[in-house]
Amino acid sequence: MKIRKFLLLPALALGVLVLANCSPKTGKSTAATTPQPEVHYTAAQLAEGQTIFTSHCGKCHQLFQPNEKSVAKWNSVLPTMFRKAKLTEEQGNLVRAFVMANVNK
Repeated sequence: MKIRKFLLLPALALGVLVLANCSPKTGKSTAATTPQPEVHYTAAQLAEGQTIFTSHCGKCHQLFQPNEKSVAKWNSVLPTMFRKAKLTEEQGNLVRAFVMANVNK
């Protein structure tokens, strides 16, 4: 009987840890997922964003044109793609500016 009690506590602790790791993660906020402040980009910066978009994003898959997706869809896709493409924050901001300037709102 003592062996059962001795094993019960570690088993419960392990179960709690497993469940905690399976729960959805919250509170992780990054600059890429938070709403961006209203920033005005020059035509040269938008062109640079287009170049980065074409050269980096087109390496791995067919490019979607900005007007093919909604603002909400782009906002959900871009942060993941920026990480996968290993873009700097500045490059990501330029790509986001290009896409948002050309998306059908």
